Amino acid sequence: MRKTQGLRYALYDLLGDLGIPALFKPRIPSQPNLSQGGNFLSPQSRGPPPQSPCQAYCFRLDHRPSCTKESRQLDLPGVVVHCQILLVLGYAILLSWDEVLQYGSRGPWVREFASPNNGSSRNPPVKVLMLDLNDVRVFTVVARKGTFSAAGRELRLPTSTIARATTRLEKHLEVLLLRRSPKGVSLTDAGTEFLVSCNQALRTIRIGSETLQERRVNPRGLIRVCSPIVLANGLLVQILPDFLHKFPEIRIAIETYTDDFEREPRDDVDVFFKIVPPRDSVRRMRKFPSTLRGLFASREYVQRVGKPDRPGELLAHACIGAETWQLTNGSSQVTEVAPTFRVTTCDPVVMCDLVLRGLGIAILPLYMARQPAIFRRLVPLLPQWHPRPAIISALYFGPAALAPKIKVFLDFVGEILGTDRDPRVRDAPFEGLFGKPDEA
Repeated sequence: MRKTQGLRYALYDLLGDLGIPALFKPRIPSQPNLSQGGNFLSPQSRGPPPQSPCQAYCFRLDHRPSCTKESRQLDLPGVVVHCQILLVLGYAILLSWDEVLQYGSRGPWVREFASPNNGSSRNPPVKVLMLDLNDVRVFTVVARKGTFSAAGRELRLPTSTIARATTRLEKHLEVLLLRRSPKGVSLTDAGTEFLVSCNQALRTIRIGSETLQERRVNPRGLIRVCSPIVLANGLLVQILPDFLHKFPEIRIAIETYTDDFEREPRDDVDVFFKIVPPRDSVRRMRKFPSTLRGLFASREYVQRVGKPDRPGELLAHACIGAETWQLTNGSSQVTEVAPTFRVTTCDPVVMCDLVLRGLGIAILPLYMARQPAIFRRLVPLLPQWHPRPAIISALYFGPAALAPKIKVFLDFVGEILGTDRDPRVRDAPFEGLFGKPDEA
């Protein structure tokens, strides 16, 4: 009860300082009512005056007269004043809540940074202006049109939204930019100077946007590509002249690898081509048509050793390749074979040369094995069993729409790879060489 009365009297003091009459005025008895346990003291018995503002505030709280319900007097003019105050406070709260919903509880214009004195609170927080570019654009339109309504029609926004935006901008800058009148608005001196800076800034942003749009139409820059050497020699080297002729402002840096198809991309590579599916990558992936493959041996090897009739018999033959072979028949039955490789390599060009020399059996891509000059020297093995297709994929960071040079490069590769325009096909019959992109 004592705390409630103290807060009430503090509110009376605040209203009194503002020159606003209180709604209920406490009656001060003519004589000190010490018999009821009150703490009111007469001017003669109040003791020494306070020595500080804090002591003065506590002194006033401790020496208030007791205010009971019977001792209150209704002040009708104060009722009107209080209603006006409530309306003004309510409107202010609505505006503040609108800013809270839009920007958060701390507002859009002030960010407090810790003082550089190791977190010491002696230095006051630094205020940094965080302007809303939408408010800046609204201000420039209002300054050009001369009225809020005309600016609202151009921006297709309500007049109240236009007015709030300009007021919010002035609040952020803590300076008056516009003079309001029934006929319209006019710029202050500060508003005129600020308008010049706003027009320059918006012009710079527009030029930057137009530059980016031009880059989308005419991509330029360096593309760092990492690719297996067999793909670089068989595909990229063949198609790059046409690509660079079509996009003369793009440059290409190619890095090849042969030792490990399981290699993962580095951060400084824009496009990383893989022939095996990636294990785990944070990059985006674009798949291309898969390359179908088959088991082959030379005619000399078959005449000397014979042909296997089942996948398990491959263990008794000399094989060339790497890792475990996965074979699938027409009934989707999958079997794995882990032969002892006489020569271990991942390069299909090397494997094809060794097979033609009669060293063993290997899995070869069909576009290579079906070349007329090669196919007449090879014998297909286990035709009812098909090795897993080789999936060619490109890994890259982020959406392609944010990197026009990457997008046009991958689109150009996608128009050729796995089609009859693929330079790897050469003289081989195209039918049955490639599968769907997601066929594994």
